Amino acid sequence: MLSKIDPELAQVFVLFEAEGLSSREIAELLGIPRGSVRSRLRRAREQFRTAVSQIEQDMKREGHS
Repeated sequence: MLSKIDPELAQVFVLFEAEGLSSREIAELLGIPRGSVRSRLRRAREQFRTAVSQIEQDMKREGHS
């Protein structure tokens, strides 16, 4: 699923959602502003939702419930 997300965005998504780092910690780790972390996280979530939605639509078309 993460392969469908821009790698730069996926990195922030994983650090925040899976690793539990704060936006401040991610900003320090990656050397980017906190605002960029929040923006990337928002865009990653949007891309993730879009990917999930597409998979759900594909499954419905194929007759899976």
